[in-house]
Amino acid sequence: MTNSWAVGATAGAIAAVLSATMYPIVFRKRGVRVSARARSEQPDTAHTPTRPQMYLYLALYAFALVGLELVLLAVEPVLGIRADSLLAQIVHWSLTIFVWAGGAIGLTAWARRRTDFKLRADSEAPIGAARWSTVATLVIVTLVAQWVLRGGVLPPFAEHTTLAERFGDAGTVAWLVQVAYYFAELVVIVLIIGFGQRAGDRWFQPEWIPWGGIMLAMTWGLVHFLTQDPSTGIYGVALSLVMGTIYVLTGKSLLITYPILLVIFIL
Repeated sequence: MTNSWAVGATAGAIAAVLSATMYPIVFRKRGVRVSARARSEQPDTAHTPTRPQMYLYLALYAFALVGLELVLLAVEPVLGIRADSLLAQIVHWSLTIFVWAGGAIGLTAWARRRTDFKLRADSEAPIGAARWSTVATLVIVTLVAQWVLRGGVLPPFAEHTTLAERFGDAGTVAWLVQVAYYFAELVVIVLIIGFGQRAGDRWFQPEWIPWGGIMLAMTWGLVHFLTQDPSTGIYGVALSLVMGTIYVLTGKSLLITYPILLVIFIL
């Protein structure tokens, strides 16, 4: 499959996701206005569990944010910047960071206002030593796997070398922007994990299963089969499951999970 076909197929998948997830919002029945007194007499919904379907929609919306990078790739040529130039690369990464960060902030704010979604763990119980040991093992094994797949070079050094060869001294600037791009991408990824985990927990009950990792593998992970080679696709699916497992082991707290996954994602 060529890159053009891959991008086209991915764009089609994103469009299908957007259409499916927008249906319940665009076509739902509008509620009638009620008086302040009537509202006060209604049951308190603050502690009512959010339906799993809502979390599935939110996870798919977060996945759609990742796909918006394809829209930027289609629009950027109208800026008249030479595609293989340093400026074009920095502009693309910067615009993508803006879209991902803005979308993630908006999606998180909406979820916290309309659902029972939390950035912190639901339970205040401390994370045991056994769980921390498992998390550390997963991180080390993943880093070693990345080191082997890169031929004995960690990704940041390999990417910095590549950019320095292309752009000379300015390659360091491009590399720093690329790192910021990874920071923003991981924000969206942990939202897919967080929303997907809550959907699975509510639907299927066994809360120790990494439903968020499975959701990420079925979206972000599988897309790597279309946009890159099969080996990268397999690695993307495996990495998704590892990240989802770490989220469960850390008490399902995005605030704890993010910096841990950042080590894996950047290194």
